[in-house]
Amino acid sequence: MELSVRLFLESAPKRQRYLRATHILFGLSESGKFSPETRRQLLSAAVEYLKNGLSVYDIQLFRRSCEEHSDWLPEDLMVYEEEEAAVGARAEVALQSALSCLERLHVEDRVGKSNSNRLLATKRGRLESTELRGVRDQMRVAEVYADIRNYEAMSKAVNRLLTLAHSMQQNTAISNRADSVFVQLEVNRRVVELWLGAGNLDALRSLVGTSTATLMTQAAECLMQIQFCSPSRLVPQQRNVEDLISELEEYALFFSIVRGLCMFEDKNFLVLLVSLQGAVCEERGGSPPLWS
Repeated sequence: MELSVRLFLESAPKRQRYLRATHILFGLSESGKFSPETRRQLLSAAVEYLKNGLSVYDIQLFRRSCEEHSDWLPEDLMVYEEEEAAVGARAEVALQSALSCLERLHVEDRVGKSNSNRLLATKRGRLESTELRGVRDQMRVAEVYADIRNYEAMSKAVNRLLTLAHSMQQNTAISNRADSVFVQLEVNRRVVELWLGAGNLDALRSLVGTSTATLMTQAAECLMQIQFCSPSRLVPQQRNVEDLISELEEYALFFSIVRGLCMFEDKNFLVLLVSLQGAVCEERGGSPPLWS
């Protein structure tokens, strides 16, 4: 019995839906045994992503994969050359739009710094606002590079993004400390997602290591401060403490799963499990497992 295609694809992010569909179609030895309707649903999901995406490379790769199964793809699910050209043009527009946002931000920042008559508090607020805009715009640039599969340029954009977010966190006024830490966590999470989409575990290992653990600790400390201080002083946006706790739990789960994936790929996952179980048995005064 074949499982519903919806179960495989619906809950995943857009990029992951495409990767899942193409892996099931072209990466599994059993794919030839799928019913025509199941195959059509998978192909339809992949083609919809390609036509509405920004990657000409994905289209060309998909076309080459389909050539090995010429009987699979009906005419109404093909990606034609004019559609490929439209995707390429849209990608160029998206990239130029993202880059122009960064350029406008640099111009505004230079103009703002030239005005020395502003009060320090006002200037600090403006800088924080500008830095947050810079983080958002730099993230958009990295995402566009990821969409068009230019991973070399994406890597450079990601490095600038991480540096900018870290600088913002270090220089943020204490009144916005909680928000700046959570912004850094969100940046780390989205960068990890970009590298996961690129299939590059080496690039994300440092993002799920000690530095992120330290950031999680700082976030927890901020939440403890919020519980004993006026929320309006520590969290200007009046964010609910319960929401922040829930958000922190989601980050902890996400980074733990990714770290486990890296360890599994390194073949260190089983070693960790054995060590942990042995430590637990020793703590409880029992014997270690026979397979340790």
